Amino acid sequence: MNVGDLLLAQNFSTAELSKARSLLANLPIHVANLLTVPSMIDSNEERNKITRATGAAAVDMETEFIARACAEHGVPLLSLRAISDTPRLPFPAPAHLLFNVERQRTSAVKLVLYLCKHPTRLRGLICFASQIARARETLTEALVAVATGL
Repeated sequence: MNVGDLLLAQNFSTAELSKARSLLANLPIHVANLLTVPSMIDSNEERNKITRATGAAAVDMETEFIARACAEHGVPLLSLRAISDTPRLPFPAPAHLLFNVERQRTSAVKLVLYLCKHPTRLRGLICFASQIARARETLTEALVAVATGL
C-alpha cells in the first residue's frame, strides 16, 4: 500500500463490505486485515516482523477497542483507515517525539530540540506532514462517498 491509500479492515468491519467497496470504487482501496498495537511502531524491522507474524496489511492503535465497544452495543462497524506512513516512508523522528500517546499530542519543544540535534530530519518532517495531509484528504473523500451513498 502507499500513503493515501485506504484500508477497509475486513477483520474488524461488521457492516456489509460490498456496498462500501462499490461506493469507494474510484479511490485507492485495499480490503485486508488490520492489527491494533499498543504503541507507534517506528522500526522497519519491527514493522516487517509484525507483518510476517500476523499477515496484517497495516497497524493502528485504536480500532480493536472501537470494534469491541461497537460489538458490546450492537453497532455495526465499517473500519476504514487511510495509510499515513509505510516502511518505505517511515516516521521522520522517533515515534515518541512525534506523538505522546498519554497526552494525545506532540510536544513541540521536544520535537524542536530533536530537530536542532538532527537538522537533516527536517526535510523528512516536512514530507511527513505532506503524507498526513494526503491521507486526510483521501479519508475525507471516502467518508463523504460512504455517507452520501447510504
